Amino acid sequence: MKTKLDHVSLISKDIDRSLLLFQDLLGFDKLWQVGPLSGKAMASFFGLDEIEAELIMLRSKGGLSLELVHVLKPSPAAEKSSSPFPAPSFLCLEVQHLEDLYREVVQQGWQPLAPISKMPTPTGEMIKMFCIKTEENVLLEFIEKLSS
Repeated sequence: MKTKLDHVSLISKDIDRSLLLFQDLLGFDKLWQVGPLSGKAMASFFGLDEIEAELIMLRSKGGLSLELVHVLKPSPAAEKSSSPFPAPSFLCLEVQHLEDLYREVVQQGWQPLAPISKMPTPTGEMIKMFCIKTEENVLLEFIEKLSS
C-alpha cells in the first residue's frame, strides 16, 4: 500500500501567535482559511459531541502542509487538557484503498472513531476519511483522495 504524509495538524490555543510563528517567522505560506466550522458530522468524525473550529492550512517552502486548528467550542478552558480532541496531536496520512485499510485496522483491534465519511476539502476536492486513536495517544486521520 502506498502511503504518504498529507499534512500535520496542530491544535492552536492562540491562532494569532501560531500565525506569527509559522507564517511570519518561519515563512510558511497561507493556502486557505475557513471557519468557524461546526456541526454534528464534523464533531462525530473526531469522537466529540460538539465542535466549532477555525482551520488554517499553511505550507512551508519545503512542501510541508501544516493545518492549524483553533478550537472555539467546546471551550478548551472547560476541558482537562488544552484540546477537546481525543488525542493531543494528529497526523493525516493519504492512502489508497481506504475501505481495505478500515477493515484491517478493525481486525487488528483499533476502533475507528466514526465510520468512513465522504466530504469535500476546503479546496473542493472530494475525499473519504476516518480516524483512529493510537496507543501513543496520537489521532491518525486516513484520507483517500477521490478522482473527479
